[in-house]
Amino acid sequence: MTNIRDERTLRLIINPSISNDPCAFCGTRTDPCGVDVVAGQALVCGDCSDHHAPGLARVGRALAFLSDQQIEHMLILARILANLNGDDPDEEVARVRAEHAPLTP
Repeated sequence: MTNIRDERTLRLIINPSISNDPCAFCGTRTDPCGVDVVAGQALVCGDCSDHHAPGLARVGRALAFLSDQQIEHMLILARILANLNGDDPDEEVARVRAEHAPLTP
């Protein structure tokens, strides 16, 4: 486990990986959300992020929420445009999901 206790050594990354690697601090499995706190290259769980870098953790959660909202809006727009263009909306949504994988749920 990492022995990093200084918030300045923690940072946010965009993490397209769907892994649940162990936390750098406590070893519990992480729940990646697309924007994650890391210590070096190792993921940091939500509890440890809140404890060691609360400001960074809050910013990460806000960015993950906005990212999810943006993707959802993009899929809605794809469906609307497909309908307007006479295309199959399901095929268009599948195409947009594939282009933005693994970010789309």
